[in-house]
Amino acid sequence: MLVVITGLWVLAMDCR
Repeated sequence: MLVVITGLWVLAMDCR
């Protein structure tokens, strides 16, 4: 579960 959250966080930061 933590991996999914981390992946989404990385995508959000990369999108910025």
